[in-house]
Amino acid sequence: MTDYYEILQIEKTATQVQIKHSYKRLAKIHHPDRGGDKEMFQKIQMAYETLSDDQKRKEYDNPIPDIFGGGFQGGFPMGEGFPMGREGFPFDFLFKNGNNKKKTNTNYLLKIKLSDVYFGLKKTLNVKHDIKCDNCNTKCSVCNGTCKVKKVLSMGMMQIIQEQPCLNCNGYGITKGKSNCIECDNKGVKVKKNTIQINIPRGVEDGRQIVFEGLGEQPKTDNEIVGDFIVVIKIEDNNLFKREGLDLIYEKDITFKESVIGKEILIPHFEKEFKINTKTFGIINPNKRYVVYNKGLKNDNGNEGNLYIKFNVQYDEKILNEDQIKALTEIL
Repeated sequence: MTDYYEILQIEKTATQVQIKHSYKRLAKIHHPDRGGDKEMFQKIQMAYETLSDDQKRKEYDNPIPDIFGGGFQGGFPMGEGFPMGREGFPFDFLFKNGNNKKKTNTNYLLKIKLSDVYFGLKKTLNVKHDIKCDNCNTKCSVCNGTCKVKKVLSMGMMQIIQEQPCLNCNGYGITKGKSNCIECDNKGVKVKKNTIQINIPRGVEDGRQIVFEGLGEQPKTDNEIVGDFIVVIKIEDNNLFKREGLDLIYEKDITFKESVIGKEILIPHFEKEFKINTKTFGIINPNKRYVVYNKGLKNDNGNEGNLYIKFNVQYDEKILNEDQIKALTEIL
């Protein structure tokens, strides 16, 4: 009996959340479209379809005794007799379609400025995606849109049912009925447009994802689920400030003389530039950051960062005479 828990790399006490998380992780690794092993991917899907359904998991965890002498061990539900499929065949329950497959999510990289992080931003996007044309696409009459057909194998008094891709629709579940469709220009798909409003909060982090459910890749068959449209925030570098959480780091060049006697400098800011005299910090230490409170970034929770200034002291290369050295020594 195949160990589904081992395939999904989880404990038998795993919760549904843990099962789903492990499935998504392993599916990404082993998906054939990403160079993974097709057979392993199918095992992962089968394991997930069983363990993610509470009833199927209960039946899997509590197999009946080996009444066939080694032929069918475990996996059958407890009870009298065997469950019959909707077409009256024993063991048909083993071949039911599992959970519907979700289509690919669409990722959109949205570049914003640091000033957008400070103020917040509302942006409108026009999203386009292809959908199947209902005017010319019809449900396959052979598989009834399930994408698969069943083949019955007789084994004495038993009948085993296998599922195979439907050749009539090539496993898509739909067939093209009209040869000249004006709605989709005979392509079988047409473009659907959606307008979405993106509200980017103040203080948003780089890499933040905003999910719009149902606006990703559209299903082509009845057993597929629409994907999502995911906006990924990318914050562009700022030539004035560096960011550390909600704090801002600003660098300023000053001379050695200015670091000692002080200098009034102009600090740029998103709302309004402001002046500050370095004398308020005392003699400037180039290895230290000086803080100006509540001048950093903000977020919608009311939190506010600080502005930290790092002074790069430029030392004069000219040689001091003995009187200047003496005077400076007495001062310092």
